[in-house]
Amino acid sequence: MPRYFFIVAYSDREFDDPDGTLFAGDEAAIDYARRSAEELREDREPGEPDMTMIIKNVDGVVIYSAPV
Repeated sequence: MPRYFFIVAYSDREFDDPDGTLFAGDEAAIDYARRSAEELREDREPGEPDMTMIIKNVDGVVIYSAPV
């Protein structure tokens, strides 16, 4: 199973995922990211800075990126 790394990025900082998570493939990882982004969106307070959900594969290639 491939390993994917989920990064939450703000304009001035990033929160890395050093261990990553195993998924069956790109589609499963992207589906998880979409659900996670929705949860983050629901928990955001007014005035919080914009953030982006990024997924990288084990080769460091971005396979998904979307604003939260």
